Amino acid sequence: MNNHTGLGKMVPDRFALYLKNSLRKHICNLLLLVLAISTLSLIICPANLRANIDDGLVQAAYVGKLKKVRSLITKGVDINQTD
Repeated sequence: MNNHTGLGKMVPDRFALYLKNSLRKHICNLLLLVLAISTLSLIICPANLRANIDDGLVQAAYVGKLKKVRSLITKGVDINQTD
């Protein structure tokens, strides 16, 4: 007859169950973190891609040529253009 009330059998079973549940919890948290990061990157990436980098004003501002930026603005370059 099997007697499973002894400490020898119950302690490893409970410990294994605790490890299994703990590991499952950590995997779920990791998956939620990956999902949140990928969602944020999908939202942020298209916003950065919309900048018109081929424009002279944007290039001058990106490089830090303040005199060129000021001269382009005084010449009448549209600073509110989207494309």
